[in-house]
Amino acid sequence: MTPSLLAGAARAPQPVPDPRMEMMGWGRPDGRCTTVSVPLETRALVLDQAGHVLVVVLLELCFPAFALREAILAALQARLPAAALDDHRLLVLANHTHAGPGGYTHDLFYTLNNPGFSPPTFDALVDAAVAAVTAAWARRAPARAWLHRGETDPSDPVAHNRSPEAYARNRTGLPPVDRTMHLLRIDHADGSPLALVDWFAVHCTSVHSDRCTVHPDNKGMAARFVEQHARDAWGAPDFVALFAQPASGDISPNWRKDRARGFTIGRHDDDLESADWSGSVQGMVARRIFEAAPSAGIPLEGPLLDSRILWLDMDGMAVAPAFADGRPRQTGSATVGLGFLEGTREGPGPLLPLAPLRIAMARVLGLLMGPDRPHGNKLPFSQAGRGRHGKAFGFVAQGRGGLPPIDDILRTVDALHARGGLGDAPWLPDRVPVFVWQLGPLAVVSLPVEPTTQAGRLMAHTARVALADNGVEHVIIGGYANSFAGYATTAPEFRMQRYEAGHTLHGQWTTAGYRTGILALGRVLCTPAAERPESAGPRPPALPPEVVAARVFPVLG
Repeated sequence: MTPSLLAGAARAPQPVPDPRMEMMGWGRPDGRCTTVSVPLETRALVLDQAGHVLVVVLLELCFPAFALREAILAALQARLPAAALDDHRLLVLANHTHAGPGGYTHDLFYTLNNPGFSPPTFDALVDAAVAAVTAAWARRAPARAWLHRGETDPSDPVAHNRSPEAYARNRTGLPPVDRTMHLLRIDHADGSPLALVDWFAVHCTSVHSDRCTVHPDNKGMAARFVEQHARDAWGAPDFVALFAQPASGDISPNWRKDRARGFTIGRHDDDLESADWSGSVQGMVARRIFEAAPSAGIPLEGPLLDSRILWLDMDGMAVAPAFADGRPRQTGSATVGLGFLEGTREGPGPLLPLAPLRIAMARVLGLLMGPDRPHGNKLPFSQAGRGRHGKAFGFVAQGRGGLPPIDDILRTVDALHARGGLGDAPWLPDRVPVFVWQLGPLAVVSLPVEPTTQAGRLMAHTARVALADNGVEHVIIGGYANSFAGYATTAPEFRMQRYEAGHTLHGQWTTAGYRTGILALGRVLCTPAAERPESAGPRPPALPPEVVAARVFPVLG
């Protein structure tokens, strides 16, 4: 007899950000959380089958942070010992809103704009996650689940490929935007709606940095839209909608140029209206898929609820030759390229006017250096994986004092140097997690990056092959999971060196590296639990408390 699936879901409020904090994701010192338009929330889903517990936490943040996940796991182990949670049973996600606070990550590169780390924000986010999970755990009850999918209408301009030139390098013949929405429906045993998990690719960048406001963006509004409908129409006041991100790296909600503001915007001139509109479109499609799932979807039945994490060391990791032009290749230590400083059409960076020159230089470098270097033709901005021992622009020592105080970033680095806040740890992670969870014939691969559309397709193909012997027929690639390590582009996209490629930290074989990890993790999941290796790979080092204390916000006072 198949063991019963138990499920519970809940949500909890997130803290109101300090108004001096940056809007994480835009990288603009003038974009601060000065007002709150819509308060942020944390959502949690608990699945339990035959004693195997999986906890999914979705925060309304730009991305999850490794240190934040570690603190949530420790707190839950103390609070819910009966759940027997370990590294393999906790998945922490973010919906990728760019209108939420910074200051919650130990990765220095992403705290420089804030500037600094905020213990109150960090602790409050942990508390919100624990509150949501604890409530979800208490609500566990027999449940049923289905997988179903649909598509957004092409006439609804809800998603656009923001890097079509780079995408065209793939020569796939496939459309540059995947309009498919995948949805996991979960009901109580009596048929009443309990929760959903939704995956549809589009960035949460409807609310731009010049609005200076806190907002969950389009994914958050989609969740609220469906939850309100559940209360009004389904008689389910405790219904929880988790709108997660799949392979969204090159997909934007913005397409109209606002000449006065200098970047592209969405459906409406007002960003909040655009976020509402995009959320309502996603919410209506999700509602339609949810309602059709019991009759048209795939029942997720069987005794298999499973999950596993694998940590990869991407500093010199050998990738499977089949994923890298049939030759032995390696990934490289986390390095941010100059393309990162150009930004995108929806979020222009300071070097965007110089993009043609940078592209020409990258082409020349590619011809001179050949295809074998891990970082290929990337023009370096920061060797962040080397921390203070690395170099900026390829020749300037990153960890020294006395930098010219020409902007807030350099002043922050100088202040941190004087306070001992630079430390010896990487400023961006080289050790990254791949997390796979399976429910019957469905497998969800959750990665700490933003895969582009085509990179996501390649990863999904690898996962289907790797997990076929485990009965997996359907694969979803998810991003923004358990940590954050920039983007994952395909090798042809990488050589274009636009923004996404400049932020592909581990080089031109980054996607090949993750595919290699997915393949290895698939072998583990296809092995009986009692025979699986104890080690999950090389975890990132913990940041010393004295270094954390030296980075406390606001660094510049």
